[in-house]
Amino acid sequence: MAWLSPWELSCLIETARSLIPFVPGALLKGSHAPFVEREVLPALRGFPQTHETTRGLREDFWKWFGTARQDANIFADCGWPSEARFFIALVEDEFETRYLDGPFPLHDVATLLLAIGIDPHIDREQYAADRLIGRTGNRHDPWWDAYVSGQCAIKALKAVR
Repeated sequence: MAWLSPWELSCLIETARSLIPFVPGALLKGSHAPFVEREVLPALRGFPQTHETTRGLREDFWKWFGTARQDANIFADCGWPSEARFFIALVEDEFETRYLDGPFPLHDVATLLLAIGIDPHIDREQYAADRLIGRTGNRHDPWWDAYVSGQCAIKALKAVR
């Protein structure tokens, strides 16, 4: 298996906006942790809403994921808590049929950074600045965060080699 499959490059990094258009409107409702209220929700306001519920989001994502994951390495920026909880919920939605089909192994960018001697808490935009080539976005916009994290993964994987 290659370090970076076409799926990783095209989906998680280069064209995340078109290939992962799943944004649950349900995230904007209810109460949230102070960090989420302060940092994340403002970035999602005005974002296109594709689903009324997080369950609907997960169902559509699971259908897409079933095809997109073939021969791919699966990365999260930092697997806990958001990505891990999302994938746990995906599997638990239909545990009997999905428990062996989750994202295994789930790699994370934070561990890659640690492995090459970089503080995993580093500002991702600062670390990947040479790869962003003047592109800008809004922190906590899920598409921008996926793009930046993907660029960090590529840079860190090249350093590991």
